[in-house]
Amino acid sequence: MSTIDKIKQIILNKLYLGKTMKEDLSNKPKISLFEGWKKKNVAKRMLKISKFDIEKSRKGNIDINIKTNINLIKSIGLKNFTYLDVGCGVGSYAELFKILLPKYKIEYMGVDYSKEAISFANRKFKYDNSKFRTADMQKLPFKNKTFDVSCSSSVLPYALNYSKAILELSRVTKKYVLITRISVTDGKEIYQKQKAYGSEWVCTLFNESKLKKRFREYGLKIIKEITIKKVDFERTEKSYLLKVIK
Repeated sequence: MSTIDKIKQIILNKLYLGKTMKEDLSNKPKISLFEGWKKKNVAKRMLKISKFDIEKSRKGNIDINIKTNINLIKSIGLKNFTYLDVGCGVGSYAELFKILLPKYKIEYMGVDYSKEAISFANRKFKYDNSKFRTADMQKLPFKNKTFDVSCSSSVLPYALNYSKAILELSRVTKKYVLITRISVTDGKEIYQKQKAYGSEWVCTLFNESKLKKRFREYGLKIIKEITIKKVDFERTEKSYLLKVIK
């Protein structure tokens, strides 16, 4: 990253990402804390950061998490497919696909439970091959096996009931599911209170064995498992490519 871009990133993070915080909770959090992403102006702040990610991608300076998702999609071997982005936020992947996968024909559908986020997505990133709508990942408004590929990128940990979310991803998908940028532990499942974008919410750090059991129960077979980074001796950030087998 150039010096100018590094400075710009620092300024954007200070202005829009804002003060960040992570705190492990000893008790199960209130349901209201799972709604933090819906708070007013969160999506507006996210849009500023997302636009800079797009700008950097055009220069070839691709964020590690975006790069991981793109490489997983390339590894599938499909170049013409329907794609569901669950928890799409402001919809920036509709633009990123045009930049990073220009020879691919992708019919893109983005859903998010934040009406504000979907409003920005429809204004900023709606193209002939992209659509957006408000929806909850625990109850997706699509028929069985509607999409060739579905993705939950850094979103599954914020679901109130992540088992329902995994089941829904499996249900609406024909071929492959990407579940990326999630934290897993070797020990117990952890609820973590987080703060960013001027709001706060709860993130689940999954017990990896339990998570993989859910994958198997819902007809998903792990094809690729990528370690993004080791957070500490017990926690690891990972991404998974899963094949729908039933």
